[in-house]
Amino acid sequence: MVAEYVEDGETLALLRKFGVDLVQGYHLDRPIPDHPALQIKS
Repeated sequence: MVAEYVEDGETLALLRKFGVDLVQGYHLDRPIPDHPALQIKS
């Protein structure tokens, strides 16, 4: 299960308590134009 829009630590803790496997949201990382995941490797 993936939970989206995790905005704070309290929500993350609650989701962990419920057994959620994966989360994403601003609490973990904010989007930036040069994020390493977007770099093209040659």
